[in-house]
Amino acid sequence: MTLLSELLRQDASKEFRVCDYVFSETRDPATIEHIFEQRHGVYLFEHYIEPNLFAGGIFRDVFDEVSAHIAAFDAHGAIVGSSRVVPPSPLGLP
Repeated sequence: MTLLSELLRQDASKEFRVCDYVFSETRDPATIEHIFEQRHGVYLFEHYIEPNLFAGGIFRDVFDEVSAHIAAFDAHGAIVGSSRVVPPSPLGLP
């Protein structure tokens, strides 16, 4: 089994394909903002957060600044999922 971190280390472009999806590390502010909005929606749906705590529709935390953000794109270029890789830091882990 290949770990995501291994795939990202192997490919200098920080992008790889699985089936019809492209997974890519992103630093694009608009893409990251979309990821935060999507995460907010999922966290609300799964009842991980209270609706009134993040009324702006964006979920961010202190780990986002030190994390690598991975977006999953479908064949049309739409973001269909995301993840973040949180490296060891003085912040600890989420």
